[in-house]
Amino acid sequence: MDIIKCFSIFIQIYRHGMRSPIRTYKNDPFNSTRYWGVDDYGELTNDLRVISSDKDRCLMSAAATLAGLYPPEGEQIWNQDLLWRPIPIRLVPDHEDAFLKQKKHCPKYERLYHEELRTDYFQKVLKDNMEFFKYISEKSGENISNLGQLKAFFEILHTQSYFNVTLPDWIKDAFGKLECPLIDQVISHFENIIRKENALKFLMYSAHDSTLVNIMNSIEVYDYKWPKFAAILIFELRKDDERHFVNILYKNADDLAKLSLKGCQFDCDIHKFKQTLAPVRINLKDWRRACFE
Repeated sequence: MDIIKCFSIFIQIYRHGMRSPIRTYKNDPFNSTRYWGVDDYGELTNDLRVISSDKDRCLMSAAATLAGLYPPEGEQIWNQDLLWRPIPIRLVPDHEDAFLKQKKHCPKYERLYHEELRTDYFQKVLKDNMEFFKYISEKSGENISNLGQLKAFFEILHTQSYFNVTLPDWIKDAFGKLECPLIDQVISHFENIIRKENALKFLMYSAHDSTLVNIMNSIEVYDYKWPKFAAILIFELRKDDERHFVNILYKNADDLAKLSLKGCQFDCDIHKFKQTLAPVRINLKDWRRACFE
């Protein structure tokens, strides 16, 4: 019998790699996670954390990025033909995601969103663009009668443009050039680093174009150019002899641009940074409370 030809399913059960201690003891001189290079006890030793939205494209992008950023060195190399090492990626399920895909149910947001759509301003926008909606609907075969449907249609065109397909002339004629919990995640991480309560040097979120737009719009640095594939927004904490300061960088094409908050220029002092973003900072506990008011 040819065992290879008969082989159909393989199940492997194994123990994880070297982890940090599950807990410490009362008089342990090493009773802080900072000694072990982890954010919580029992984790594999590492100095970064990667959090991904619950989409294969985000998980794959995170894995590809990590493979390029952290190739194995020395004893970490286990296969000379495969210069790769495993790095954990944490997944945020859609129903729990309040800051990446932002699909977590929030009744208050939905109510306020629909109230905003009924305001005089948005009703005027709809009225002024009704002929445009009608034109797009006729040409596309889709029902485009509001801004949400137009955005969804634009995302289709935006994606297709990357595949070097020739879009219909009518599309070129029509379009021409084509309070946030994540803010609290960023600031809280910086605060923990400053207090030396966290050893993570790199925190990466693999998310979506809408995530970038929402964050940049919240902190008033959005340039109204839709994020291209692999666009990246960077919050950087630095320190000189006297203070901690924050820089914001954004790469949407080839150039890495410096972004400045209103009232706080590049190399923004951490206290000024927190003060400036205080109106749009909300933790998940308060976010949940606000959503169900």
